[in-house]
Amino acid sequence: MIDTDKYEGHTEGPWTVDESLMRFAITSANIELVKDAPLLLAEVKRLRYALLIHNICPTCHDTNGEDNCCKEWRMMKND
Repeated sequence: MIDTDKYEGHTEGPWTVDESLMRFAITSANIELVKDAPLLLAEVKRLRYALLIHNICPTCHDTNGEDNCCKEWRMMKND
C-alpha cells in the first residue's frame, strides 16, 4: 500500500515542462510525488487489471457494459 500522506500539500496540476524548466514549486511533497511516479503508475496499472479481471468498467464502475465508456473498455479487454 502506498503512503499517500507524504504527498499532502503537493502543487495541484497540471504541471508543465518547458525546455527542461519544470513549472511547479519545489516542495518536499512535490519531490516525493515526482520520485514515486513509477510506483504510482504501477499501482494504477495493477488496479486497472484488477477491475478488468472482475469485469468492472474503470470509468463508471458498471458491470453490464451499457454505457459508451463500458463499450470502449470491453473493446480494450478483448485486445
